[in-house]
Amino acid sequence: MPQLYLQDSAPFKSGQKFYWGSLYGSAQALALIEFSKAQDQVVLIIADNISHFDQIVKSLQFYNDGLDILTFDNWEVLAFDHFSPHPDITSSRLSTLAKLPSLTKGIVITTLESLSQHLCPLEFSQKYSFSLQIGDVIDTHSFAEKLLRIGYNRVTTVMEHGEFSVKGSLIDLYPMGAKSPYRLDLFDQEIDSIRTFDTSTQRSVDVTNALSLLPAREFATDAESLNIFKQNYLSAFNRTNDFIYTEVTESRLPGGIEFYSSLFFTHTNTLFDYLADNTIIAHYQGFSDLADTTFAEIHDRHQQASQNLDRPPLPLQQVFLSKEQLFNQIKQRQQLVIGTSKLEEKPGQLNFASKLLPPLNIDAQAKHPLAKFLNFNKKFRGKILIVCESEGRQSVLTDLLNNHDLAPINVDHWH
Repeated sequence: MPQLYLQDSAPFKSGQKFYWGSLYGSAQALALIEFSKAQDQVVLIIADNISHFDQIVKSLQFYNDGLDILTFDNWEVLAFDHFSPHPDITSSRLSTLAKLPSLTKGIVITTLESLSQHLCPLEFSQKYSFSLQIGDVIDTHSFAEKLLRIGYNRVTTVMEHGEFSVKGSLIDLYPMGAKSPYRLDLFDQEIDSIRTFDTSTQRSVDVTNALSLLPAREFATDAESLNIFKQNYLSAFNRTNDFIYTEVTESRLPGGIEFYSSLFFTHTNTLFDYLADNTIIAHYQGFSDLADTTFAEIHDRHQQASQNLDRPPLPLQQVFLSKEQLFNQIKQRQQLVIGTSKLEEKPGQLNFASKLLPPLNIDAQAKHPLAKFLNFNKKFRGKILIVCESEGRQSVLTDLLNNHDLAPINVDHWH
């Protein structure tokens, strides 16, 4: 790969677009990693869809070497649907929102729909997050009530993010954003020990001295938040006999409540507000068409949901930014447009020396399974990196190559 971003190049100017061309496959991720390392600012990548999002994340993690990479996941439910996102998705989103205000360099990946959502205010995580450490004194009843108010579910056995259980002097809980659940062992009302545990065996694993808890939902259900919800719902619909209002006021949170989350706050923010003003926004060729399609789908979903008179959706502008608002936010920031097409050689446009590989698949049924690869290897003047899905596949491929007098070297990293 050539030098992607020259250190002596003039920095982006506000509103300026810079174009990358001739980038194929994972070369896009490598270019973004090298580019981001050269910046003293955050790069926000807008994926085309959920599948593209997953692909970008995996590619970036493969090439990454010390750069902070955060994901702001899509809820993976249809807009205005009656299903809530999986707790692991909510956990990841809340963890990212808590880290973004202090992020000054690195990469953030999201989708267009997630970028357009109205989110909890900037102060939400700080207000409803807290820490525990050995020696703290807690009352189990009050502690359980506090967890319930910030969205945690009380269960018999803790298995997923956002769950907790109280069994005598033991408290199990799985904080949002945590890699493992925790087990608190109390001596009277004092935390005597904190251990992580395995959800599959329920056995304790490692000892730690402290833990941090994020709220379990992207809104709270304490008395203050519920009062705000009631006022906002009445203002939005001018009635209080609807399904959503009744469920929430009776402390039940139905599936899809996330599409009413703005009602729990006096104001909301968007992902743009969580990011620094000098954030570079990277998106892909065809972004305008993607925006047209995405907002058309959201509008259609809203129209369909509006047919349910007992569960009317919030006005569209209280859930998502409009397309005009979204583009206005993007235009205020520096932009990087990524594509595969070769660009005209002129300032602000850069073509890379990446190419699509020819078909190199191994045909196990053929007389010579490695024929395509061996032919490519004879002509190519350079190093070839082969990434295997498992150690078993690696062993099989190594044997095949050895049979053709090729001795591959096993490496732990692409470098």
